[in-house]
Parts: sequence; structure tokens; C-alpha cells
Amino acid sequence: MTLVALAAVLVVGDRVAVRTAESAAVQAFEQEAEVTGASLDITGFPFLTQVAQGELTHVTGAAGTASFGGYTITDLTIDARGVGISPPYPVATGTASGLLAVDDLEQALQEQSGLAGDLGTEGDTLVLSGTVLGLPLAVAGSPRVSDAGTLALDVVSVDTGSGPRPVEDLPGAVADLLTGIEVSLTLPEGVALDAVEVADGSVRITVTGTDVALEELVAS
Repeated sequence: MTLVALAAVLVVGDRVAVRTAESAAVQAFEQEAEVTGASLDITGFPFLTQVAQGELTHVTGAAGTASFGGYTITDLTIDARGVGISPPYPVATGTASGLLAVDDLEQALQEQSGLAGDLGTEGDTLVLSGTVLGLPLAVAGSPRVSDAGTLALDVVSVDTGSGPRPVEDLPGAVADLLTGIEVSLTLPEGVALDAVEVADGSVRITVTGTDVALEELVAS
């Protein structure tokens, strides 16, 4: 067998091994975690050398739905580097992005802020419609990252039925309730909120992780 032919056999064998590993990993995640529509791509060559070293250099993936931190996330994408192949499957660094349903955010907002109402989206803003201190309001706000585990809602305008107006024009007690609105997200240790925006009628959140165990993420 020529050197070229031998190299070709080794390359084919390596690619077969990586595809088999990807398929097995997807099946395991869908069976053991609340994940549907998963796909996985183990990059880098050669794969078998990475296995021998006990760490995958670069892994990307996606899922239609997944459970994360007690929330249901859709349209999930992940990008991880330095992924261990043995429990608890540590990840050196990684990012993940997905859509958080407005209903989940509405529930968290009501529980943490005491503001009751229906939360929806309008363009790139969140709109909370309800009653605050007896005053019917439609509050439009822009979400942003407050800290590593907290989403803040900056009120852009408030409509009391006579058109949008600045929150500063409202009675003091009402304005105080609508200022500094924050929602703490339940994120596993080592995971931090990186970006947040309104998209496709939901809230897209992006998180980063450092020295995170995949087993803990699945359990969360």
C-alpha cells in the first residue's frame, strides 16, 4: 500500500470515527436531557488524537429546544472549546445563544418585581400591559444585561391611554416601581449572561461559560 493510499485510509477512518461519536453524543443528550432536534459537529483533525488526549479542541452544536437553568430555550446554538470526553465533561470556554419564551420571562418578572401584567413584544422592545397602583399602563422597555446573572428592563415609554410619555411624567410612586426593573436568571456556576435582545417575538439571550461541567448544565 502506498503512503498516499495509507494516508487516505487513515483520514477516512478518522472521519468515520468522528461521525459515529457525534451521532452517539446526540442520542445521549436527547435521551438523558430535555433536548430535541440536536446536532453536533466535532471539528479539528485528527479526531482520534484528540480522543487520546482526552479533550476535543472545538465543538459546535444546535438544538430545536433545550432545558437550561429551569427555562425552555429554543433555536439553541453552542460553540465550545476544550471539551473533556470523560465525566463531568468539562468545557474550558464556550458560548451559547437561544430564544427565551416571553411567557417564562413574564413569570420571573412578576415573581421578582411584583409587577402584574401581560408581557409581549413590539419590534425590538418588550411591552408590559397591566395595572400599576390602580393605573392602567402599557410599559415599553428595552432589555439589557445588568450583571452576570441579571437582565434589566430600561423603560422607554409609558402609555396610560393618551399616548406614550416618559416615565418621569408619571406620579412618583408609579415611576419608582417602573425604575430599576431587574430579573435574575438562574444560571449555573461558571455561566454568565453576555447579551440580550428582543427577536422573533421572544428574548434572545447569549451566555458565556468558563470551566463549566456539561453534566451540571444538563442537570440544570
